[in-house]
Amino acid sequence: MVRVIEEPHPEPSNPSYTSYLEHMTTTLQSETAKYLQELAESLRAEGVAVSWNVKLGNPATVIGELADSKPSTLIAMCSHGRSGQSRWWLGSTTDKVIHAAASAVLVVRTQSQHLQSIGGSGFKSCIAPLDGSVRAEQVLPHVVAWAKAFSLRVNLIRVIPELDSHTLELFPEASSDDRVSQANEYLDAVKVRLLEQGIPDVEVTVERGHPANVLVDLAHNSSESLMIMGTQGLGSSGVYRWTMGSVSQRVAGNSPTPVLVVRTQEEDPADLD
Repeated sequence: MVRVIEEPHPEPSNPSYTSYLEHMTTTLQSETAKYLQELAESLRAEGVAVSWNVKLGNPATVIGELADSKPSTLIAMCSHGRSGQSRWWLGSTTDKVIHAAASAVLVVRTQSQHLQSIGGSGFKSCIAPLDGSVRAEQVLPHVVAWAKAFSLRVNLIRVIPELDSHTLELFPEASSDDRVSQANEYLDAVKVRLLEQGIPDVEVTVERGHPANVLVDLAHNSSESLMIMGTQGLGSSGVYRWTMGSVSQRVAGNSPTPVLVVRTQEEDPADLD
């Protein structure tokens, strides 16, 4: 566990104010250490191995550096869902950590009724959004690992964005029905690969609409699920392309169920042909 306290910015022209900031920072460090120690003791009583730190600095930077210093670290953070115009706001620290950290980030919605209803280890299914790119498929080893560890059903999903009439005139081969058919064929092929890796329960879903909207709605209807997504996907070639990066951030900030965001690497240009 870690709590990062932003360093105060002293004002040389106002020594009294600078002294006040230093005092408040020291007090906050002490109170935070006491809180984390008590929380650690309660977790240890349940058999969990726990360490804790109080750090000064930029929260996103410090969290990323701590995780990067220990390979195979999983970062777990909270999001704060919003509605209306700020619906897709994730939260600056969580958003920056997802952008910068090499480690996977597990984002949990604050005060999620879905999560509270799960209890225990609780997940029953794993939702894996794919966009047809090699980069997006880099999440599949994580999907397999979680599915095997917790006996999860896997739902492979691809969302087909609606295209405007002008785009369809330019690319008549991009009709919705054609893209749905291609998406089903693609997901069926991925399903076979997962079955061959020992995942017995795999289903495929193809939906139309805005990817982030569809995935958040799916999460609302899948209360005991874990969604696993890549930080960015380049999508299929041509007009079918949709950017997984912005979608994963929006879903992570608004999904009522936890979302595991996995750092993915750029594809070789040869893979995009």
